[in-house]
Amino acid sequence: MNPTLPAPDYVTEQQFWWPWNKFRLPPDALYTTLHERFNTRSSTIQEPSAFHRDVVECGNNSSTVEEFYNKLAGRKNERINEIDIAWTDRAAPAIAEDTSDTPHRLVIVSASFQHDATPNQPDKDHTREVYYTRKGKFVGCGSNVIVEQLDSGHIIKSPLPNPFKPNQEERNRRKMEREVAIYEHLGSCPHIPRLISWDPIPATLTLECLANQDLHQYVQSGVEVPFSIRTRWASQAATALAALHSAGVTHNDVAPRNFLLDGSLNLRICDFASSSLPNGSAPEDAPGPRYQSHRWAPGYLPTQADDIFALGSVIYFIMTGLEPLSELEDEEVEYQFATGHFPDTQILHGELIQTCWRDRTTTATRVVDLLNEGNGCEEAYYH
Repeated sequence: MNPTLPAPDYVTEQQFWWPWNKFRLPPDALYTTLHERFNTRSSTIQEPSAFHRDVVECGNNSSTVEEFYNKLAGRKNERINEIDIAWTDRAAPAIAEDTSDTPHRLVIVSASFQHDATPNQPDKDHTREVYYTRKGKFVGCGSNVIVEQLDSGHIIKSPLPNPFKPNQEERNRRKMEREVAIYEHLGSCPHIPRLISWDPIPATLTLECLANQDLHQYVQSGVEVPFSIRTRWASQAATALAALHSAGVTHNDVAPRNFLLDGSLNLRICDFASSSLPNGSAPEDAPGPRYQSHRWAPGYLPTQADDIFALGSVIYFIMTGLEPLSELEDEEVEYQFATGHFPDTQILHGELIQTCWRDRTTTATRVVDLLNEGNGCEEAYYH
């Protein structure tokens, strides 16, 4: 009896994540499993495909990742030529970039993974597979990145592979290149994670690991956070953003998830994949309706004022433990903010938060000054 695959431990709408690891690869449908993929999608493939044998052979005879990809690309062309001419018309759409919404499965395997020991078992809904070699302990992922922790303890970020949509895969690489450019521009800024290394071939970014979770996860975990730490976080978030702005960087994705906590529970701002320098291009992502004064149309280039608006929402989250208008759906929040209706903030750095939301001329440095003066803060509320 063939072993069955374990249940996925992380699922998104378009990718399935599995606790394994190998190199980025094209789908089996391009190889000799074509018949199974097109005709018997829900059946179990009992024998390892030629595709997987090619992976093992190319991997064993390659000394670098680049050499591996080159050999595998050559083998792919050989296999395609071997496919019966009757199948050519059906193989061509699979080779071209796929624009359908059919989910695919991203299989993360260890470097020692052997597919022979675990035969491929596609299901009727998720038949397209991408194999990725895990570099360390899987931490999580975003819309364009895989995050892992290396044996050294450092964090490595890799662009999310998607050979079904090469344009999207290339965009993911460009976001990584944008992020490292921001890290290099900021240099030894004390308010960001330390850059360890950058490898331009796989477009991987290695950063120091901070001991605790991101701000959103930490607060939502239910840990009791003293008032003194909350006020420190508010000041540190504003100070970090002021440091970015003084260096000419607009973050464009200011939200609690993009502030990390070190071992002493000090905040550092992170994730610059959507950030921009003066005269930079418009980001493809946005922080979300609770951190935007209005919906960003395609091509909209955010300003530092947009960062300040988002900072107001971050400080609101820090002081209350809740996102602004958390009881409402995103669409309603978007409408409320666009029409100038904001949550009541009478006692939680209230004047300051309202200033961030309403005054488009406020600077991050001014926010830091107001926080240091204790404007709008009533410590008695927490006692």
